Amino acid sequence: AAMPPQHPEASLSVRHRPVQHQGDSLPREGDGASRGNCANPAARNLGRLALLQYPRLVQFRSWLYRRVVSETTTLCKIQKHRRPALDAVFRLSAFFGDEPFFFLGLPFFFWNISFDLARHMILLWWWTMYAGHAMKDLLCLPRPRKVDEDVKEVLESGNAQTERYLAEFGFPSTHAAITFVFGVLISQWATLVFEIDHYVAHAVALVYYGTVSFGRLYLGVHSLSDVAGGFAYGGMLLWLWSLCGSDIDEATVLSGNPLGCVALSFFVLWCLYVYPGGKSSGSFEDTLAIGAVTVGCVWGSWIRVHFTTLLPVAESIAQYSAGSTSSHVQWTSVSTAMIRFVLGAAIIVVGKVGMGKALPYKKVDGATVLQSTPDVLRKALIYGAIGFNAVLTAPYAMALAGLVA
Repeated sequence: AAMPPQHPEASLSVRHRPVQHQGDSLPREGDGASRGNCANPAARNLGRLALLQYPRLVQFRSWLYRRVVSETTTLCKIQKHRRPALDAVFRLSAFFGDEPFFFLGLPFFFWNISFDLARHMILLWWWTMYAGHAMKDLLCLPRPRKVDEDVKEVLESGNAQTERYLAEFGFPSTHAAITFVFGVLISQWATLVFEIDHYVAHAVALVYYGTVSFGRLYLGVHSLSDVAGGFAYGGMLLWLWSLCGSDIDEATVLSGNPLGCVALSFFVLWCLYVYPGGKSSGSFEDTLAIGAVTVGCVWGSWIRVHFTTLLPVAESIAQYSAGSTSSHVQWTSVSTAMIRFVLGAAIIVVGKVGMGKALPYKKVDGATVLQSTPDVLRKALIYGAIGFNAVLTAPYAMALAGLVA
């Protein structure tokens, strides 16, 4: 009698069989971990050990794997309509969901839009990216190209950052999650604070996260389930933030007691310590950098609120909702905004370069994996300083230069 298939891929057609890569091991159905596209087997093993503790999660992962495989046909149909202009548009859209874009965009919000909005954005950025990266390294689901070689990854070839992103696992799409979270948050804030028409604000947000998310399918780097998973957990985080986000802000930044900031800092450290992939994972570096920036922003915001007088007063969401804010939104000229951005960026770059020389850290496997715990701490300090300078040092310099009202 024929033996039952031992692998989730065993019953698939030849076209849907995964593309084998050297160093990747194809797991058995019962072990719950997929042969993903992570370059480091140690990260895969940590994810597998964590997954094995929850049999229902193993079943969920197997179901998702089958969904990823079956959806490659849809991706191939979408890619039949490829055009050079569309390739350029959706490659550009990918940048608007990447970490480098937010490393540039969030300081711009701090300096030119709203200090209060940016505080909530930075905290949501951390929770969203940590949850997404942790799920990637826990479920170890491959990207579409790894299960169907007919799917083309329409991205810039030879780009080191792109190659690093593609070396991560697929589910869920953090691009879909973070653009949805930020799109909804900014549209709500625009309606509440900037008094922009409700429908206009949400229509712009829909175009933003809709374009980025569809681009993930068009570019062949995510399946429909990946994108849907991003929307699902992003929506859940938004719902949780609506319940406790204002309380977290008031207990940390707006509280006169620094214990809230201390507790948040230790919580971020604990999250990094229990990260499913460990520091061997390619996703860990981005997660560490975002977490460190978040802690730096929180401490910089706390000092800014309670020990400076040159900068605008911070307000809570409750004050905005009640219409009892003591400050009003003041639109600045484009030239002033650009001067602020150039000055702030220069301060951040100088600080990063200086701390990078003072606290150098080494990597293995090219430029993907931090080598040791001291190297992790050094990188955390460097990126923590980036967040601190973005929130406090740069705005204070702008105030001394007469660039802040």
